[in-house]
Amino acid sequence: MILIIRPGEQGLTFDAGPFFLVEKIELAWGIHRGREQKFLHTSAYGQWGSLMVELVQQDEEGPSPFRDVYAPGEEGIHHMAMMVDSLELTYERIRLDPCKSVCIFPYFGS
Repeated sequence: MILIIRPGEQGLTFDAGPFFLVEKIELAWGIHRGREQKFLHTSAYGQWGSLMVELVQQDEEGPSPFRDVYAPGEEGIHHMAMMVDSLELTYERIRLDPCKSVCIFPYFGS
């Protein structure tokens, strides 16, 4: 369940929101731990001051970066994201980094 925080409601407690809900997002493709993997999820997007916040719910069970850390029904902080000028250059930099990339799930069918 995702709680949508609107100004004047619970948002006063956290000074966050409003959040915009997008349900059942099915990505065009994804790779998780070297294997192709579907990832169906629901997200709510909002602001907490200057910080963009994404609340995520995995809608279909299966291997995912979320299940690596949390079992169904568990919750917590999972990741941080950044905006980049070039996905292609960023993916190349990740491939050259000694740290292993766990997953790639691009948006917009890219």
